[in-house]
Amino acid sequence: IARLNEGKAPIIFGKGSQIRDFIYVNDVAKANLMAMNCNESNLLVNVGSGRAIPVLELANMMIKISGLKLNPMFTEALQGDIEKSHADISLAKSSFSWKPEITLEEWLKEIIKDVKI
Repeated sequence: IARLNEGKAPIIFGKGSQIRDFIYVNDVAKANLMAMNCNESNLLVNVGSGRAIPVLELANMMIKISGLKLNPMFTEALQGDIEKSHADISLAKSSFSWKPEITLEEWLKEIIKDVKI
């Protein structure tokens, strides 16, 4: 986002095929509050969007939202970077009826709307 704010393309480490699960911070906070009020103890749950997205798709989504005409830049992959990170949120849903409310695209639109070139 900082690079987009400067009118520069986002940089992708590797090919962009890495899978990530991005979630809005307010959804994480709500999950924590709901878990604290849950009647179950010693419960370990994943909190995420439950939706996996390749890093390249994220970069292209950010560029589209910004309205800029750019292509992502690629550089060498980071050593030790994991290929896939995707949260299974089924236990949070079943244990305390939590689910994310804000989509990745919605919160990116909120953040990126302030891009000034």
